[in-house]
Amino acid sequence: MGALTMTLVQDGSALVGTAAFRDSPCVTSGDVDGTIVSGDFVGNMMVEGGKVLFSGKQSGNEMHGTFDLAIEGMCNGLSGTFEVARKSDG
Repeated sequence: MGALTMTLVQDGSALVGTAAFRDSPCVTSGDVDGTIVSGDFVGNMMVEGGKVLFSGKQSGNEMHGTFDLAIEGMCNGLSGTFEVARKSDG
């Protein structure tokens, strides 16, 4: 699927932002909305023909987990893992 980049903003338990898969033939980028409660993250990225479902754990400045594609076409049902880290502002 290619590398995943997420830009998220947290407000309480809500997370919103964008995500992008580099070099993916299935999905490129989209808006993400989700929640994080007690370190458990669930989110959705709406894409043409469906969505990408994210589920994972947050620990310190890192988040890792799995994604599943629920989209039309040959990529439906594909899944994988992700790991993203908080980028410092400086």
